[in-house]
Amino acid sequence: MTFHSKIDLWVWLCPLVLGLGLIAALFGAVTASSPAALNTFLLTIVLVLLSLAFVAWIMFSTHYTVQSEALQVRSGPFQWQIPLSSIGQVRPTRNPLSAPALSLDRLEVSYGERKRILISPDNQNRFLTAINRPLASSSI
Repeated sequence: MTFHSKIDLWVWLCPLVLGLGLIAALFGAVTASSPAALNTFLLTIVLVLLSLAFVAWIMFSTHYTVQSEALQVRSGPFQWQIPLSSIGQVRPTRNPLSAPALSLDRLEVSYGERKRILISPDNQNRFLTAINRPLASSSI
């Protein structure tokens, strides 16, 4: 069973701001006439497009798949394989640390020996049922 990441509005705003930056750079290059400005513009376009592509890759590929014996977490080029038997606790959190979660409405999955991963499945109740773990209490 696959669960996509819930996506907060602020995550959508990041590529929007990058896109607006690209438009501003285009406007600046069109109004400038020096070769140095054109080179800077081209470099800016390449960097912004690469950044947008990376952000889009992460936004459209972040998901969590519950298999018979493992939880697979994917986000862009990153991947985790967590044996379901190693999951000790799942609790709600709004921890803003970097994680394969596109929302601050997150679950902290504790597994193995003191390992944790933050995820944000779009349907937390169905996710918890799929991994067959109760939600631990939290002070959020």
